[in-house]
Amino acid sequence: MPGIYLFTVFTVTYVKNHHHQSLIHMGLANSTSIALEEPSDKHTATLYYFSGRGKADQIRWMLAATEVDFTQKIVGHRDHFVTMSSRQLPFGQLPLLQIDSMEIVQSQAIVRYLAKRSHLEGKSIEHTTKCDMIAEAINDFIPLLCQCPFRKYNGTTLTDVGQLNINVKEWEAHHSMLLDKWFFLGNRLEAILKTNLPLYGKKKQQGPSPSVGSAVSVEDYDMGDVFMVGRSLTYADILTAHLVTWFVEECGTEAMRSMPLLVALQHKVFSLPGDSIYLTCPSQLLTNHPVSVTNFL
Repeated sequence: MPGIYLFTVFTVTYVKNHHHQSLIHMGLANSTSIALEEPSDKHTATLYYFSGRGKADQIRWMLAATEVDFTQKIVGHRDHFVTMSSRQLPFGQLPLLQIDSMEIVQSQAIVRYLAKRSHLEGKSIEHTTKCDMIAEAINDFIPLLCQCPFRKYNGTTLTDVGQLNINVKEWEAHHSMLLDKWFFLGNRLEAILKTNLPLYGKKKQQGPSPSVGSAVSVEDYDMGDVFMVGRSLTYADILTAHLVTWFVEECGTEAMRSMPLLVALQHKVFSLPGDSIYLTCPSQLLTNHPVSVTNFL
């Protein structure tokens, strides 16, 4: 079984400029006393979020996979966020992406814009709908991963043994729930790839194709053009690979041993030129994970 990749989040730097356009027309206060956050004049896109993964992490993957040059600006203080919210966040939430002379908010709107921008939303309305369904299922799981850093005991802040025991039990309960929900979602995603395997995969040895409803042996096929939707890369593949990576970092690799097609898809996404650069970029680290990219299993 190929290794599952563990990676950290970095800032990626860029080389293009677009004219800034504010969102005052969306009903925000038209006050000249509040300074606007201006996009970088050296990058195609500027992403604003708190320090950490959260709802911006899918966007980082989409930017990297589609080879969009971007930089990140950390909103590290409440006053900073409140100021932005009063002028540039129409729904009072981050992330915010400045790109193509626009300011886009709401994480899934940003993800879908980047998919359409790079023609990764699917080749037909049917494929687009399937991509959207997969993306929504994945998005339902992301909040559970977002909670992980707040559930874990990091060994630096707690001195009371009783409180430590409470935190350990809280993490164990959350970890158990994560595994239960992952086995449902992960197996459904694996099943989608397995269904596509005889349709788009390359058979290792010539022979009759399996009949409809018959068992498919994963070992008989190379992944070839096997993706989540159709026979080419879509944003559903990028979000799936991102989900696998984040889940493994929080819960370990054991749960992936029965999902070889998801691991293979993760490798395919990681081999994209933009992701290859993203994974090795020696830039500012935005999470508490160690600076490393590890291939294991």
